Amino acid sequence: MNKHLEKGIQQLYTGNLIEAESSLNKAFEDEPLNPEVYFYRGKVYWQGGNLNLAMNDFQKALEINPHYNQARVSLEMVQQILSFRNPSMNNP
Repeated sequence: MNKHLEKGIQQLYTGNLIEAESSLNKAFEDEPLNPEVYFYRGKVYWQGGNLNLAMNDFQKALEINPHYNQARVSLEMVQQILSFRNPSMNNP
């Protein structure tokens, strides 16, 4: 496993989202076609509240590997969350 990917995953699960994103971006530079990099960076974005970026990364993971079930499930969950948001409740 890519050392930056492994470090990013550890940082994600310890709640260090900024460091996790940085490590996963480095992993992306090493392996731009690794769907796990997109998946875990998507999880970082999701936990950080950036659902649109999370959705983009989950979609990219699925483009690379259409059989990546975790990415598919995560994408569906983010899409459901976004579909339930009420835009009139957002701040202007």
